Amino acid sequence: MRDQLLRHFPPRTHALTAVSDPDDLLGDEGILGDLADRGFAVIAEEDPVRLRVRVESVRPWAPGRAVVIITRDDLRTMPFDLWQQAHRVALSLHDFFPRLSYPIVRSLSSPQRLRLAEAPPPIARLGETASRDFVLRHAFDVDPEALREPAGLVAWLNRYHARREPLPDLLRDAFVARFRSEPALADINLAGLLDDFQMFARFVRDQWTGYVRRSTGQEIEERKVSYLLDFEQDTTLQDEVVGLVRTGILTPVEIAAPEVLPVWARPGVQAETDDSRDQRVGILLKALRERLGEETDAWRWDEWQDIAKRWAELAVLRFDASPVNMGEDQFTRVQEGMDRRFLAWLRRRYTALGGQKLPRPHHVHHVPYLLARERLNAPDRRVALVVIDGMSLVDWQVIAPEWHRKHPQWKLNDRLLLAQVPTITAVSRQALVSGRRPNQFAESITNNAREARLWTQFWTGEGLDTTAIGSGRVDLDSAEIALPDRRVRALYWVTSTVDEIIHGATLGTRDVLASLRLWLNQRSPVLEAGIQSLLDQGCTVVVASDHGHVEARGIGIPPSEGMAVETKGKRARTYRDRSFAERARDAAPGTVIWGDDGLLPEDLWALVPETRTAFASAGDTVVTHGGVTIDEVVVPLITITMETAS
Repeated sequence: MRDQLLRHFPPRTHALTAVSDPDDLLGDEGILGDLADRGFAVIAEEDPVRLRVRVESVRPWAPGRAVVIITRDDLRTMPFDLWQQAHRVALSLHDFFPRLSYPIVRSLSSPQRLRLAEAPPPIARLGETASRDFVLRHAFDVDPEALREPAGLVAWLNRYHARREPLPDLLRDAFVARFRSEPALADINLAGLLDDFQMFARFVRDQWTGYVRRSTGQEIEERKVSYLLDFEQDTTLQDEVVGLVRTGILTPVEIAAPEVLPVWARPGVQAETDDSRDQRVGILLKALRERLGEETDAWRWDEWQDIAKRWAELAVLRFDASPVNMGEDQFTRVQEGMDRRFLAWLRRRYTALGGQKLPRPHHVHHVPYLLARERLNAPDRRVALVVIDGMSLVDWQVIAPEWHRKHPQWKLNDRLLLAQVPTITAVSRQALVSGRRPNQFAESITNNAREARLWTQFWTGEGLDTTAIGSGRVDLDSAEIALPDRRVRALYWVTSTVDEIIHGATLGTRDVLASLRLWLNQRSPVLEAGIQSLLDQGCTVVVASDHGHVEARGIGIPPSEGMAVETKGKRARTYRDRSFAERARDAAPGTVIWGDDGLLPEDLWALVPETRTAFASAGDTVVTHGGVTIDEVVVPLITITMETAS
């Protein structure tokens, strides 16, 4: 399928190509990356004014500097002068899956379609039910026979949640209806385990703990659980234990004498005198070394999300209270390999992901549109965006368990986004609250003075009156946060307390995490109470970060450049003239220029270090942001809802 699509775009042949793509076949990050590699600048703008501005900005066109314009509409609706000059291409799902139900195939994401395209096509046209079964088998590895039993279901759900690619509603409802009628699954909350990763993890952990306690005679009468997973007899389940521990679904259960259990169960238990974190560190280091040893050039964003989560968990184990000794050399080698490969991937795929559309958000500027979709079918719904300035994925690894513990009624659904590069507040947070790429707020890109105005402009564009839009900086030193008027339908709150911790840390990441523990005890409760009040009022609450942070070593402060430099961050210095940026790069070995990415203004260039160094006094340890490490760029986005009674 990928090769067939790319045949429409031979390199150095057409200066301008116009594509009608109603099914978003070119929306796949890999295909967009391939087009970029072939020298194409891809423009996908629904607004005709923005389309015209983008097209004019990339003139002159030439076969060696070609442009592809993508629209969901018929090509005859585009400006006549562009239509007339362009090589025209019309794409359709029917060309690739003519024997399958169109609504079902159209509901799939790009990775799911690509997996489906690898399957031998059906020999005849299939109806809706047969198409659904075909797609479930070939795009989601659903084997009906294997999933009739709990062991097969658990194994499949473990792989399913690791992919982070949810079933479309059409397939999800059919899946639940098909398997909940199986006698062996009758007592399992199939819909809940499918929809909620945390529920799935709790279910497997409870079942495993129950098996271990019963097998070692430690089960307490009043704590007996219903055994739906027969670890004792089911060899398929026994084989899954290692994989469940590796993915973090299972954490080893402490028992007095692990040797009393069979060999297959040993990975899921540990002696009471052992530190489970030592075992987890070994698993994480091994997994990261293996993944980073693979060919990563063709990796997708999903694969980097997996790396980012494992790395964040490892960082907490290394730097948090009572850190685990994991060997400096091992940690450093993994870190250096990851940084090098992540930067190479980012330079190739970042722009393509930024141009993608919902339903899957990739960049921080997709967040307002995600909230707008929440209101699409329920115009009276209230939405709130709570920004924790500077919160990294490592920070979230510390915060999430505490929020889970203190608020068991909260359901925290987290996903990952890419911050705007350079990862400085003025750039990335304005993108986050405005729903715009930085080249669309170029006039205010050096400061955050227009933040609230940009939030208001987005929501008035979505049809809200200004009285229904609220924003403000929340004071976590006060007793409580003042709640907005009930007329407000779109609320934006921001707190900079975590960012203040970051910039005040003089002892590196360990200092940050220690201060974050204090923040959780002293200041976070005020924020949590405000979030709870919003939930009680029926708000959909989304917590986001504008950028992460990294511990870096100072390599010296560049000499004064006067008006040549626009901003002087410790991890990013910006310039309005590329020649000035190049001169600065030549004077600072180990730095690269970031710009011309289709997202930043054309006249803005950022100088960033390739490694974990900073424009600070030589030898100093600083915690800061602005650069392109996975710690700075990959940030959490959390949707908080209230658990409903099952």
